[in-house]
Amino acid sequence: MKTVEEYMKLPYAIEVRADFCNGEPCYMAYNCELRGCMAQGWTPEEAVAELRDAQRDYIEALLEDNIEIPLPKTKNSVYRVRATLSQALDFHSSKNSVLLVQEPILA
Repeated sequence: MKTVEEYMKLPYAIEVRADFCNGEPCYMAYNCELRGCMAQGWTPEEAVAELRDAQRDYIEALLEDNIEIPLPKTKNSVYRVRATLSQALDFHSSKNSVLLVQEPILA
């Protein structure tokens, strides 16, 4: 069995979406492979940072209950972002060998 720290080092896929929090623009970050693991922030960076904290709590809870933790399906972290967020998250690709995947937005 892996430790929390070992799981935290794995390259889980993350999706960031623009949203509204109490009527104000904010961002939601979702761990695509840990069902229900999500967080919000006022900026894309804050949402991803909050997601890391939520991911740690999520993994700790599963380990305590002896529930199997899904492993990432990719070898590199993948951030799925709306096209308008790609520039705001571009720093991740250069710092952490991350692949940014832009999904088309259909109106």
